[in-house]
Amino acid sequence: MAAAGQRKILNSAFKLFSERGFDGVSIRDIAADAGLTNPALYRHYPSKEALGLALYRKSYDAVLERIEGKVKASMSGIEKLDAYIEACVDLHRVKPSPLLYLDELQNTFWPKVREEYGERTLSGMILSWIREGQKQGDIRTDLDAIMLATIPAGSVAEWSVLARNGMAPWSTAATSLKQLTRDALAPA
Repeated sequence: MAAAGQRKILNSAFKLFSERGFDGVSIRDIAADAGLTNPALYRHYPSKEALGLALYRKSYDAVLERIEGKVKASMSGIEKLDAYIEACVDLHRVKPSPLLYLDELQNTFWPKVREEYGERTLSGMILSWIREGQKQGDIRTDLDAIMLATIPAGSVAEWSVLARNGMAPWSTAATSLKQLTRDALAPA
């Protein structure tokens, strides 16, 4: 019953946070949407922040799983970046809520969970793929890998903002973003 209750609370919180933003939702709102009393909700989560943090972890895990499901060990560094871009575009098209939640609350919750994830972070994965591509000769070495990692991550993030506002295409997004990334990362 506890797992079902937690799932119900998380689903309600996720729905309400997506509609109104984290700051626009109270514990009372979440409890009402989940069909619970405030004390019943507090038995699972001691505060809105604890609930938000649990949802942040769940969202981050879902995004990591999607990306890791697309990236294969046998791929080159640049192919792994292509798979990352495809996974992100697909997530934005099919189920954008986890990415949007992560983006909205990164400054609030990421500092609290960063150490839990160690090297298994989006930034860490991108950086390792860049370095791998540099060793393979597919990615330029005249610029620092950390700076190069901002290209795929930043391109996907900016495209998602533009796409959500109807200013960027969905149909050609993955192909275009992969080509832009490859062009920018190509050895000089």
